[in-house]
Amino acid sequence: MKRAVAAFALALALASAGVAFADGAPSTPPPITADTVVVRFHAPETGGAARPRYVTARSLAFEARLVSLESAIGGGLSVDAHDAQSTYDERDVRAALDQIIAEEMLAKLPLDKEPDVATLGRVVDTMRQAQQQRVGGAANFEKAALREGIASTEVDAMLRRRARAAIYIDRAVGNILGPTEEQLHDVYRTTAHPFRGKTFEDCHDDLARWLVAERFRAAETAFLEGARTRVTVVYVGPIGR
Repeated sequence: MKRAVAAFALALALASAGVAFADGAPSTPPPITADTVVVRFHAPETGGAARPRYVTARSLAFEARLVSLESAIGGGLSVDAHDAQSTYDERDVRAALDQIIAEEMLAKLPLDKEPDVATLGRVVDTMRQAQQQRVGGAANFEKAALREGIASTEVDAMLRRRARAAIYIDRAVGNILGPTEEQLHDVYRTTAHPFRGKTFEDCHDDLARWLVAERFRAAETAFLEGARTRVTVVYVGPIGR
């Protein structure tokens, strides 16, 4: 009786683990495709050649998908129409790689005082909401991560990198994280933004996040353009589709 129970328990455990039997022998488990490094880069800001940074295929694909969504929504394409295409092109991949490199460099630059946990958390939350807003909502953001197999911990790491980069820009270059009411009113009246159909009061918080994201993108783009000669990029695998 004990042997029968033990045998049943073993069979149940193997079945739960996805192991099938054929003629009494375990079947060969399905192959697992591991993530691969597609880009290696270094710059003085990231520690030089002795401390290269790596970009994996999944993380690059995820951020390229976000860039593609941003472009589609900014260009007036409906989310459903873009979702049906379910693709991104080489231009999106290149733009995503530029963002990754710029953010990695900016995030490594020293500050007189490192942000405390609470401050970093607030900026991470701002960056998360701003990114979700730019891709048409939290559901689209999560769907993009799911399609590329990106775990929540990886999303958090991306947002912490971005938040640290934004904090450096805010302190070293100029205020981008805390637009004043006067600035928001001015942007609402004079700038082409996605909230033209809403009153200032109704879109206040969304407009503030949009302005933070726009200023951050402009600053990191300008930074990278000035730093390209200091960056060494090595392609170690195919990027894009």
